[in-house]
Amino acid sequence: MIENDKYGVIFKEIRTNQGFKAKDLATVVPVATLSEFENGKRMLSADKISQALELMGFSLADFEYLTNPKKKVFGRYGELFHEIREQRGYSECYFISLGVSSYRLQLFEEGKIMLGYDIVDAMLQEMHVTEDDFSHHLNKGQDDEFVEIFNRIEQAYYKNDVKTLKQIEMYMNEYAQNIEEIEKEQNKREKVEDYPVEMLTRQFSDYRMIALSAKSCYTTLEDKEKEEVADFLMGVDIWTRFTLAVFAAVVMDLEYATIRTFLQEFWKEEKLFEDNIHYRNRILQAAVKAVFAVISKGRGDVAVKILDFSKGYLKETDDHSKAIYKFAQGYERYAVHGNEEGGLLMQKVIEHFEFLEDISVAGFYRQIYLRYVK
Repeated sequence: MIENDKYGVIFKEIRTNQGFKAKDLATVVPVATLSEFENGKRMLSADKISQALELMGFSLADFEYLTNPKKKVFGRYGELFHEIREQRGYSECYFISLGVSSYRLQLFEEGKIMLGYDIVDAMLQEMHVTEDDFSHHLNKGQDDEFVEIFNRIEQAYYKNDVKTLKQIEMYMNEYAQNIEEIEKEQNKREKVEDYPVEMLTRQFSDYRMIALSAKSCYTTLEDKEKEEVADFLMGVDIWTRFTLAVFAAVVMDLEYATIRTFLQEFWKEEKLFEDNIHYRNRILQAAVKAVFAVISKGRGDVAVKILDFSKGYLKETDDHSKAIYKFAQGYERYAVHGNEEGGLLMQKVIEHFEFLEDISVAGFYRQIYLRYVK
């Protein structure tokens, strides 16, 4: 039952701003009953409220945001959407066909309600604004925390900065351990609504994967750690920048069968990944490292298949990805077929990075060249 008397007042605000009269909702709530509810004289079931709101183009979630001060609203979402909408010249009533009236949009842009991701995404598409653009400005030009950490891991990996990699590993393991302690404490309590155990478990796993990703970039993981990473990745149904970054970081420590499973999955979903440069780059990074991994295990035939697969992710403008792909291609030719031209191709890639003054990356691949070719 809806028991708070201010609910009726807020419901009336929605009704009047949406242009509905009490009789328009009579099929759900009799006029006299609605009047009593709006004046705080009686209760109304949540089901009836939900049905009436739906008729007016609102959701029960919208209503909860307006009536429950504890329900968190991220005002920056609506604020940024407002800025983009005005810049692009779209009126408040433009999105009515998507189920968002002028008044509902106004509440969203004023930071009073949150709209579902699917609704916001549909409105952005109507304005020809990509989700990446919106997310970039939403975060004020900064990447997600985990993405930033993996960028640091990647930089340290290319520089062979073992000290930084060990620090990241240590800090992430500490975060994971702290979360695990909170989870244990929560399990002792009767109520865990304030911090669901499922959320804690997810966070522990995420920080733990970052720690193992950093470790895999400077040394070989232990068998139990390899199983831990493989189990985590096997549980991924929808790949994100985070999970792809984990895969790219630890791929050298995975069994060939596991690598093949994931690469086949990427191949089946190629259309989903090929238009996103972040996804393409991570998949190609993983593929290149996988080539070195399988060749070291005497599976040159598999290396060819990986190169053939990953070629489909190369785009003309992806200079870095094309270069490391060429390096792996050269190594496959040299190590598997004894083709001296493969070594020359690897040298050209190193010279390419040196020309671009990408010194750490050039140095990284030069070390590989000296280790395996010279």
